[in-house]
Amino acid sequence: MDQYYYTVSSLPYLSMETKPELTIEQFLKQCSAEVSEGKMRILTNVTLVPSPVHNTLPGIVKKWFAFAASFSNQLIQGRAKNLNRSAQKYLRPGDEVFEAQLSARQLMNIENPLEAELQQIRSLYQFLDDQQVGHFFDFHFLIIYKLKLELLLRKFSFTQERGQENFNQIDEHFSSIISSGGIHE
Repeated sequence: MDQYYYTVSSLPYLSMETKPELTIEQFLKQCSAEVSEGKMRILTNVTLVPSPVHNTLPGIVKKWFAFAASFSNQLIQGRAKNLNRSAQKYLRPGDEVFEAQLSARQLMNIENPLEAELQQIRSLYQFLDDQQVGHFFDFHFLIIYKLKLELLLRKFSFTQERGQENFNQIDEHFSSIISSGGIHE
């Protein structure tokens, strides 16, 4: 397996407590100096959201997608149960992953949406941390690093101003529906 000593050693340390110094584009540019074209295509296409071609990707990507899909399915099933609705049409294909079930159950009792989202990011980040054991300078490290970077960029994109804007848009939307007689109170 190829080793990427220079690339990995030049990457900034990632931490849940610190906003990343890199963007995804900067990370990919940095990797392109040492990583082959074929592996760069893989690295570029790996994202937090499972893709239909994930079965052709390296083992760590398959593990990630299995965990992420199972984690998401657990949340969907829990939320659907709380709303007394069917979850079937929202479920992602894939097998149940025990660790994902445990992590998702912890989220079900969090009422604050922002806190639930942050806990979800922490759970996904912890899974990636666990997968990183034994991968120090190889391609799996770079894949895990990219996924962790995406999670952190998502986490640090949340601001009070942006949350207030989203809330105001939703409030306006429902107010206009109610005032036009679309929903009866």
